[in-house]
Amino acid sequence: MKKKELQCVEAALLESTATYFDTHNTKVMAVGGERGAALKIKDIESLVKEIAVSDEVHFYIEVLRGGPEVRMTKVGKRLLMNMWAREEIERYYPIHDFTPYVKAFFECVQEYACAFYSFRKLERDCTEKMESLNSIIERIRSAVRGGAFKANINMHRRLSNKNYKSLLTYIDAIFEGCSRVLVLRVDLGYSKSIVHRNFREGLQFETVKTQREKHLKLLRRKLPSKALLGHAWKLEFGLSKGFHYHCMFFLDGSKVREDVSWARTVGELWERTTEGQGVYYNCNRTKSNYRACGIGMIEHSDREKRRNLQKAAIYLTKIEYYMRIATEGRARTFGRGEMPKRLVKKRGRPRRLPAHEISESSI
Repeated sequence: MKKKELQCVEAALLESTATYFDTHNTKVMAVGGERGAALKIKDIESLVKEIAVSDEVHFYIEVLRGGPEVRMTKVGKRLLMNMWAREEIERYYPIHDFTPYVKAFFECVQEYACAFYSFRKLERDCTEKMESLNSIIERIRSAVRGGAFKANINMHRRLSNKNYKSLLTYIDAIFEGCSRVLVLRVDLGYSKSIVHRNFREGLQFETVKTQREKHLKLLRRKLPSKALLGHAWKLEFGLSKGFHYHCMFFLDGSKVREDVSWARTVGELWERTTEGQGVYYNCNRTKSNYRACGIGMIEHSDREKRRNLQKAAIYLTKIEYYMRIATEGRARTFGRGEMPKRLVKKRGRPRRLPAHEISESSI
């Protein structure tokens, strides 16, 4: 994954913890627990990669006036800080599968976590402590340097890349048949009274899926004929927000305008679909807050906005690199509409910006 792309994915991971559903409030509020857990996931991923690329010794003994003490490098300190992170992460993301690097870390430190819970109070030989901690480092290196792990990480990356490329192709196809597209970004979730139940007793996956499908049918009826060009959605779950969708809707800009109003309509239809249990967040209402805005009315020839739209596509797909809901069978947590049918090319002056000219490398 390229550096700029990785930065976008990391930003998307943190942003996923920040948007709190409040229909009547345009402000974005941080959700503390998820934010802390997401930061730990990000740090563990980086830590394991750093451990794997060198053979440096991270725990060693230094003889001081008071006697020998175990000292550590910055990497060693990060290892100790994250040794007990699994409980916190799984508390806020209890039905998730994580990146192979994070899972490898959990497996390698598991049997040592209890032994070192009160590291500073342990009355054990310094040499024994140092050797135990360095053995964790070696276990991590052994786990992630093997061919099987590399194959696993490649397969893991391919899934998020596949969804991302599929969405980009879909968006390009929509623009290819339309001179301007009205892009809506709306988050759909559930009220606090529903979310704050025990997650195993609350809304089930099938119920959430059925309500999304019903909502889309209502939206089609509400819009002018053939105005809905396409849509995409990503299902997520967190302890504070429960199940929630991040959605994009692509409308024909020659038939509809006023993106904020239509995004509000999308949200109100969600409230209706869920019989008052649903809440929504209208991202179009606060689009001026986005540093790189890729929503609202976008002309076919607008290079900058279409690149920004690609960055929004990263949010909907590549966050799965870090964590995804572990579903049974073939249940999906990401989806998009059917690919538009190719139109027969008409004679005349070609468009200034063919869809394929917007390069992914610019992200």
